[in-house]
Amino acid sequence: MSRFARFAAALVLLVVACTGDNLTQPPAVIQAAFDISDGAHNGIGGFFWLTPTVKKSQKTFAGTFDPNLLGSVFIDVCKVNGTTPQTPDECAAIRTFSASSQPEIIRVDLGAENYSVTWQSTGQNGTTINVGDVLRAFAYVMLPAGGYRTLGFVDLIAVARQRDIRQIAGDFSAFVVSSPFVFKFRVEEGVAGSIVVDPPGQMILDGTTGETADYTATVTDLHGNAMVGVDVDWTSDKPTVADVAPGTDATDGLGVARTTASSVGKNPVAADTDVNVTASFQDLSDSEILVVKPTPENPAIDIEKYTNGVDADDPNAGDAPQIAPGSTVTWTYVVTNTGDVDLFNIAVIDDQGVAVTCPQATLTPGELMICTASGLAENLTTTGFTTVPGLCGSDPNSLLYENMGDVTGESPSGTVVQDVDPSHYCNPPENPAIDVEKATNGVDADDANSGDAPQIAPGDVV
Repeated sequence: MSRFARFAAALVLLVVACTGDNLTQPPAVIQAAFDISDGAHNGIGGFFWLTPTVKKSQKTFAGTFDPNLLGSVFIDVCKVNGTTPQTPDECAAIRTFSASSQPEIIRVDLGAENYSVTWQSTGQNGTTINVGDVLRAFAYVMLPAGGYRTLGFVDLIAVARQRDIRQIAGDFSAFVVSSPFVFKFRVEEGVAGSIVVDPPGQMILDGTTGETADYTATVTDLHGNAMVGVDVDWTSDKPTVADVAPGTDATDGLGVARTTASSVGKNPVAADTDVNVTASFQDLSDSEILVVKPTPENPAIDIEKYTNGVDADDPNAGDAPQIAPGSTVTWTYVVTNTGDVDLFNIAVIDDQGVAVTCPQATLTPGELMICTASGLAENLTTTGFTTVPGLCGSDPNSLLYENMGDVTGESPSGTVVQDVDPSHYCNPPENPAIDVEKATNGVDADDANSGDAPQIAPGDVV
């Protein structure tokens, strides 16, 4: 049940109890179902409703009474109909009091240290007030620079008779319709009128740059004077992106009190990110948006692939290592971060399906690592792998085995960089040859004129 629904239920008890003088039971006591806002009731310090506006007001005060608000302090009284007004702007005033609101004017009592106005409990412009109506009264100050500062409010109920006021429990109060009711309150020095954060539209890069943005909170009192030495609370709505560290209070040549905070980007961001930097004092706050931008990145990566220690990028250079089929081949992949930011999730693959092993997956700018792979040399006269024509030693138009080293890496902002590099090898050139030496009865007898031909009679075995 809402606050005012509970109050309405209690109000029924009061109205029923007061419909006649022949009561068999005393009226039920109304429990507080409405609200008060001041320094004694969860409101701003330095403003207090006093008796008889509230039943039991604070008796002693630590602050210094401010007697110089006459002419700028106002009270608006409005009916609560369904939606409870939270600010004077939401209050459709049936009565407004000021130092010039004749005949009911706000006065200052320097001896008693309070302001007061006696209301005749009537509306204005034909507005009527009926028994059972719930009203809210706002006290506020019009500020020299424009706008207003709400000091507090008090909720009241209209009753028919003076004795009905006793049925209101706690500090809360009531008034008899068309009878005088006194609004009395105290305002002390040190109540803030406004807080303004400057400058707007600032930008910083992320924390790897170490940049900062300075903000100033200017707090003024109800008279528009700067408040020096106040304890301003600074917060950020995205502290993991840009946190706020309170600075120290100072006074510049114009006498304006300033509290400075520095917002420092902490984590890299992938895109412009808005951070609300807020300064708070008492119940006032003001914010400015800090735009945290990504650090300009120039990510880059390089891979150089070697076959048995030879670069062998160009198949026509003649430097491809000659490896016999079935012999061991060792590939090395030198990976270097050639950009200006760290690279993460670095991976090296080979387009021929060779399993590549790397010692790490992250490189700082300028850092390198060596990845390795190995296998057995192929017979390049067969197919099933990539070959290209080229120079094997001095033998042109030879078949060369070609495979590509492929590396990828990711920058802090998520940019993916890539590089590829080929390498080659070939099988040694073939030099086929055969020899035959014929002997007749064990004699070479190559030369017919050498005289060494064996002499064999007809019919003898040769």
